[in-house]
Amino acid sequence: MGMGFYTRRYVSGVADFLSAGRLCGRYVICVGDVAVWNAFSRWPVAWWGRYFVFVNFVVPGVVGLVSTFWFGIGGMVGLRRLFRDLDARTEIDDSDDGRVEDRVPLQNTSKP
Repeated sequence: MGMGFYTRRYVSGVADFLSAGRLCGRYVICVGDVAVWNAFSRWPVAWWGRYFVFVNFVVPGVVGLVSTFWFGIGGMVGLRRLFRDLDARTEIDDSDDGRVEDRVPLQNTSKP
C-alpha cells in the first residue's frame, strides 16, 4: 500500500494508471501462477527450463508472428487504397510544383 502512495507522483493521469495496471497485472499473472503452483506442488528442475523457454521464446515468437502478419496485411490494404485513391483523382493542377514560401503555396499567391 505504501508503494502505491509513493509511486502516485509518477502517474500523471488515468491512462498512465491503467497502462501500468495492465502491464503489472500480466506480469503478476505470468509469475503468480507459477508461484502458487509451486506452493502446493514443487516443480522438478527440468520443468523450469521448459518454463523459461516457453515464456521467453515461444510466447514472444508467436506474438511477433501474429503481429507481423496482422500489420503486414493492414499495410498492404492501406497501400492498395492509397494508390487506388491517387489514381482516381481528377483535380490535377499542372501549375503546382510543390514550392512553399511563408507557409503559403506559391501557386496561391499572385506575383505582380
